[in-house]
Amino acid sequence: QGSNIVLLDAYNANLESIKGAILALNVMPTTHRVLILGDMAELGKETEEAHRALGRFTTRAVYKAILLCGPHMMAAQETNSSALHFLNKEDLGVYLAQQKFSNTAFLIKGSRFLQLETLVALIH
Repeated sequence: QGSNIVLLDAYNANLESIKGAILALNVMPTTHRVLILGDMAELGKETEEAHRALGRFTTRAVYKAILLCGPHMMAAQETNSSALHFLNKEDLGVYLAQQKFSNTAFLIKGSRFLQLETLVALIH
């Protein structure tokens, strides 16, 4: 996507896999970094606390934007007020389509049901 790099893992998501992907993004040589994180599914009773823990984890580095998608990600926003929350992928897509990015590395990670890979085409 021009001067942008996209790391895409829209197959599965749990707290440890997202943390690992974020750490990989953080060491990439780039001017800016953007997190696009979707709900983690199938976590059962741990769902809310795992999303809160993820929000806390995203405060450990500086990002151009942290974009959270899905109803469970509201818990992540509770622990990182600088993140933007979108209830669904369509609303996030509208936001992304209005933005201009350059020299930016993106991490797009979320559970399969969200189909976040469709957002790649909106990054420009």
